[in-house]
Amino acid sequence: MKLIPIAETHAGMILADDVSDARGTPLLGKGTILTDQHLAILKRRGIVALPINEEEESDNGGGDENEIALYTQRIRHMFFHHQNDPRMMRLQAIALRHAENGDLHG
Repeated sequence: MKLIPIAETHAGMILADDVSDARGTPLLGKGTILTDQHLAILKRRGIVALPINEEEESDNGGGDENEIALYTQRIRHMFFHHQNDPRMMRLQAIALRHAENGDLHG
């Protein structure tokens, strides 16, 4: 993980950790593939740097890997506010396992 000034980030980068504002309000979850819209909102919310995953970057080129990354991002987002509920975290783990195995439509 590398903390990068938001001015040096771009769409397609992947968050290495959750991002919250100064009040502690969760904004984006770990694993989110940044979009231009995300970056604009984060700047408006006063975020000055982001934890970026150094090993990965979405190529936004379509294909199976990109589809899996998008499903993974959506799953993490859906469960973001349930991190203290062990049953919900088990459901998230199951959903992530299915997504990572490419079982996206069944």
